Amino acid sequence: MSTFPMIAVPSKKTEKIDLVPPIQSFILATYGNLVLQDHVDHLSDFNQMREVLRTHERSEQFKDTYTKYLDFLNSLELRLPINESNIKIPFIWFDAVINKKLVRYTIPYERNSVLFNFGALYSQLGAIQNRDSEDGVKKASFFFQTAAGAFSTLKENLLNQPIDGSTLDFMPEFASALINLMLGQAQECFFEKAQKSRMKEGILAKLLMQVVEYYEAGLHLLTNPLLKSSVEKYLNWILLTQLKVGYLKASVHHLSAISAHETDKYGAEVMHLSMAINLLDNLKKTVKIPVEHQESINKLSAVVAKAFSVANSENNRIYHEPVPTFTANMLESKSLVKQLPLPKQPDFRDPFARLIPISALHSASVYTERKAELVRKEMNEVETHDQLANSVLANLDITSAIQALESPTGIPQDLQEKIYNLQKAGGSHKLAENLDTVTRESRAALEMLNQSIHLLDLEENEDKDLRLKYGDRWTRTPSSVLTDQLRKEEEVLRSKMSQAAKSDEFIRRKYSEDIGIITTLTNATSAKELLEVRGLAAPLNFSSSSQGNPHPFDDPFTKQIVSELKEKKQQIDTLITIARPNLLAQLKHLAERDDISSNLVGKLEAHHDQVFNEELEKYQPILNQLRENYAAQENLLREIKILNEKFVSLKITDKNAAQMGELIQIINRGCNSFTELDNFFSGGIKFYRNLIDVLLKLKHRTEDLVFARKTEMQELLSAINYKQSYSSGPSQSQNQNYGPTNGLQYNSAASSGAPPSYYPQGQPQHYQQYQPQPPQYNYSSSIGAPSPAPAYAPAPAPAPAPTTGQGGAPANTNNPNGVLSNMWSYFSKEPRT
Repeated sequence: MSTFPMIAVPSKKTEKIDLVPPIQSFILATYGNLVLQDHVDHLSDFNQMREVLRTHERSEQFKDTYTKYLDFLNSLELRLPINESNIKIPFIWFDAVINKKLVRYTIPYERNSVLFNFGALYSQLGAIQNRDSEDGVKKASFFFQTAAGAFSTLKENLLNQPIDGSTLDFMPEFASALINLMLGQAQECFFEKAQKSRMKEGILAKLLMQVVEYYEAGLHLLTNPLLKSSVEKYLNWILLTQLKVGYLKASVHHLSAISAHETDKYGAEVMHLSMAINLLDNLKKTVKIPVEHQESINKLSAVVAKAFSVANSENNRIYHEPVPTFTANMLESKSLVKQLPLPKQPDFRDPFARLIPISALHSASVYTERKAELVRKEMNEVETHDQLANSVLANLDITSAIQALESPTGIPQDLQEKIYNLQKAGGSHKLAENLDTVTRESRAALEMLNQSIHLLDLEENEDKDLRLKYGDRWTRTPSSVLTDQLRKEEEVLRSKMSQAAKSDEFIRRKYSEDIGIITTLTNATSAKELLEVRGLAAPLNFSSSSQGNPHPFDDPFTKQIVSELKEKKQQIDTLITIARPNLLAQLKHLAERDDISSNLVGKLEAHHDQVFNEELEKYQPILNQLRENYAAQENLLREIKILNEKFVSLKITDKNAAQMGELIQIINRGCNSFTELDNFFSGGIKFYRNLIDVLLKLKHRTEDLVFARKTEMQELLSAINYKQSYSSGPSQSQNQNYGPTNGLQYNSAASSGAPPSYYPQGQPQHYQQYQPQPPQYNYSSSIGAPSPAPAYAPAPAPAPAPTTGQGGAPANTNNPNGVLSNMWSYFSKEPRT
């Protein structure tokens, strides 16, 4: 065979860059430090891999590093905006052919450069294999096919996302040339293996013709005006490919001639040998053959010339077959190679899976709402069907009727348990006590609120009278300003009490309606007593069958109806209480685990709706099972109604059964009413006690305010009278009338620190023991009441005599930043806790 070498594609060169800092900065700003810390090691690995690829030697051991680095790039491209405007990383690469430098800031440029080098590495690995061995020729063919696959992926990328200002090695035409050259070399390896295996010349000719076709296609692309000058200047590929095409095509004709001779086609033999001679002669004339390849070409020329001489002579002398004219379809080809995909990392786990782009997270939230709406809708469907079934069964009262039929007393077992629980809970006695408590607590709350309002009204009226009397000299803050917050809180509480009063009235009416039934149930000691509730007939004869009289429901027909009713009831209970909750739980569990954010990464937002619809299909099997459940319920209810009509028609004919049905309804009503009233009263007691706790604190705050205002009023009156006496003489200031008080009798005790006398007992109410004293529960927030009242300060110390300045005038008595303003700053603050 020839001595022509295989083509090894040169690699692109790159410069060292640090990928980590710009990516870290973006992750920190977008996702926070916790997410960044989770990815620090992965980013370091990413940076180290690139450095390995930049400096590695030609070795098969680095192929896994290439594929892993490409996986990292693909993941980051979907998740991070690596470009010139956001995460700016300068990817610097040099053209593999002309060594031209090109800098770009995008992942596609980096990926295509690495992809080119991956194909170049595999072409280099294929070229250095020892093809004299079977293993070597097999590995060489694999490497060349994988290189062709890499260059094919590169070409597709370049066509879909052209690199602006691209270099020669990033031209799609150059990638196409490399694909054909690599496939030609891979096919040539198969030919060499077949030749060593001594396959027939006809098969060898087909295999070799395919090699020629691949090389011819590659040569045609390399001689394209866009590539030819640079390839001829920097590479010897055009010359090498021309030599290979001419030599190998001549070899194809030589092999075809041998095959024709063996099949007694002597004219075809002469034609093929003639074509081989012409090809070799033309090659020598048109191509300057390097010295190292002249021997192979000359040797083939000699072999072909000798074979032609013999074949032509024999045909002329012996066979006299016509020599056909050559046409291209006379040479068949057979390809045994293909572009192999890039090897995958079987255990690759995306290290950046948690970096979901903001747009994908937003779309994922839309999907989350859609699946939540699906679950809510189905929950409503379940609730609707549950209520329908329960309503129908409750109206039919099948369970109680069957239990009554089977009970020795005629009262169903579950109803007997309700009566026992009612009596154990206290029955009518407990309800009466709770009603009294609610009434007492509501009156106490109203009284306490009215007292607070009354105190504020008295204080405000007094302030208005004094302001009217003294005019501009009455300089303190108006009461309406200071009491505004308290007034608002009082109004809120009064509104809540008004609403509570309406609820109380409703409960009292219900209590009056049902207390008779509840009292009877509370006092009943046997089923016999219950038979006389609401004037029913004498005790029922439930033991008639035991006395020899036939029970009206003992006949087989009735027993069959009852048995079927029980069976259908059991089936519908299973649907409602077991099957349906299980399906709903499966639906919720699926929704909880259903996170499609990673599936949205890399997909255009316009396609997200399509993704949503595809993902929601996973819920359909469970939804279908629920639909079947609803349909089964509908059928069972229909059958139960039919059976119940037959059962009722039998009961109507029996007086005892009719009486028992009425009794069961009355007992049910009494038990249910007790439970409802008990809950109402418990809630009312809790409400009013919470309210009293809040009102007590509000009252204390009101008393504090009024007490402080009284103290301030007396200080201001003292200052006014002092000024008046100073200007008109001492005699005019004695026995000074301080003006109207609107019934608030104050005296000098206030100035000595004692509580003023306008409180009901001469002191603030929080100095007394309030009756009844409410329990100290902190329920104020539960009824929307104001914040807790402040802690109470001790009674003010005796007021000092007015200090005087020069000339005996009072010092700072009208200073707004003095004692008075300090006192009001206390009341302008938030309530103390």
